[in-house]
Amino acid sequence: METKKLNVLVTGGNGQLGSALRDASTASPHRFIFSDISGLPGKETVFLDVTNPDAVSLICESENIDVIINCAAYTNVDKAEDDPGFAAALNIEVPRHLAEIARKRKATLIHLSTDYIFSGKESSPIPESAAPGPQNVYATSKLAGEKAVRDSACKYIIIRSAWLFSKYGHNFVKTILRLCS
Repeated sequence: METKKLNVLVTGGNGQLGSALRDASTASPHRFIFSDISGLPGKETVFLDVTNPDAVSLICESENIDVIINCAAYTNVDKAEDDPGFAAALNIEVPRHLAEIARKRKATLIHLSTDYIFSGKESSPIPESAAPGPQNVYATSKLAGEKAVRDSACKYIIIRSAWLFSKYGHNFVKTILRLCS
């Protein structure tokens, strides 16, 4: 049986995870479209303001998107305290809009979240059913984004990551290596 070739939109395509997905997509039989990036030979790119639901909806319609991978987020934990409105726009409203678009299209939304939604005081692995306990603006906004996705009635997967590291962007491993050199 032949597998359907999916059209996949990756938001936040210039971030650490989006960049790694861009590299990995070359081995995939599916069609990937990355937003917010430019100058990548051989890659389909769109310039997209993910805070504009009409623009996102238009891209999803015109490109017949089957899967949306939401890598767009406000991830600066400390600065979120100073700009909670911007954190909310990217971490709550964008997932809400993407979920609504996915629901209407019968597409699947893969939404990236964080372990920060928990208190950080856990001494053992955290089960999916554990009660959240966000401790800051960033974590609270990410948890609210998860809720918006869950409440949307779209098909979704929520992935909570802890530490991402790659050759792209700023990350814990690169910081430690820099400090040790």
